[in-house]
Amino acid sequence: MTHPSTSLEPEVFARFYSAQLNRFSARADTKELSVLAQSLASVTPSALNHGDIGRWTKALDALPAARPSSIELTSARLVIGDAADLHDVLPALEFRAQLEAFIPWRKGPFELFGVGIDTEWRCDLKWARLENAVSPLAGRRVLDVGSGNGYYAYRMAGAGAKQVLGIDPHVPYVAQFLLLQHYLSEVAVDVLPITLDDFPERCGAFDTVFSMGVLYHRRSPIDHLLQLRDCLRSGGELVLETLFVEGEEGYSLIPQGSYARMRGIWFVPTIATLTAWISKAGFDGVRVVDESVTTTDEQRATAWMPYESLADSLDPNDNSRSIEGHPAPRRVVIVATKR
Repeated sequence: MTHPSTSLEPEVFARFYSAQLNRFSARADTKELSVLAQSLASVTPSALNHGDIGRWTKALDALPAARPSSIELTSARLVIGDAADLHDVLPALEFRAQLEAFIPWRKGPFELFGVGIDTEWRCDLKWARLENAVSPLAGRRVLDVGSGNGYYAYRMAGAGAKQVLGIDPHVPYVAQFLLLQHYLSEVAVDVLPITLDDFPERCGAFDTVFSMGVLYHRRSPIDHLLQLRDCLRSGGELVLETLFVEGEEGYSLIPQGSYARMRGIWFVPTIATLTAWISKAGFDGVRVVDESVTTTDEQRATAWMPYESLADSLDPNDNSRSIEGHPAPRRVVIVATKR
């Protein structure tokens, strides 16, 4: 059920955006981060015009005040507190209903005060494939592009990152992050409802930049790679995760219509084509650290995301093909260094 929007609701959600930006600005400990924060202060996110924004502002304002007795950011399921922490605050079933108001939960999994959230994606599996292949994140300033609700950003913080900025223009996912941050206010992670197009040119503020599940949604993949490069300091590291198809250098699938029921998929290149793009965009040391076939163990419908998922996107008679007849989704993780 959606709630009718009022003229006040974008202002209410803007309050959350302003608070996030202030948090990020307060932790900006380099000239480059300070310049970035000042530039973003003049941005009015288009996400604030989201038609269902009232739903999220009401749900966020209704969250109970509770202090988690423990936090675990290094396990597969990110854990915030336990059931006893809510004992004198709110009945468990009522709190679960509050979390269900934020459905669909796509990235995770999480456990909040004893309530497990079984998300569509087992993001812990993807994280396990790359965490030991990237440069150690301890003490690094990290940008997470397309961060969704911040699952990976919190894993980055758990791995020792000094500061993590996530960006994602989708208000429902940012609202989920704000829910998590309500109980993780001491963790140096922020997610803003913006895109790389809102960044100043050549900001050079980050040691590591992650772009996971974004490239194929960009009309110009080379421009996306150049934007990622501009966000890195000299010698900084790019971690790119995206879809690929088999084939030679120079080939890229250009789906007409949907791809595995996903809209807005522009290019699905071969790995050889992708590595050539990355090199041409100004990166050295380009290396493939993982290739995987997406399975229904990793992406599936759950009670917390009760809509179509991967199983509905594959040919029922041949799961090596998408429902449209394309090769089924396969993913690659590539690491490279800014030249």
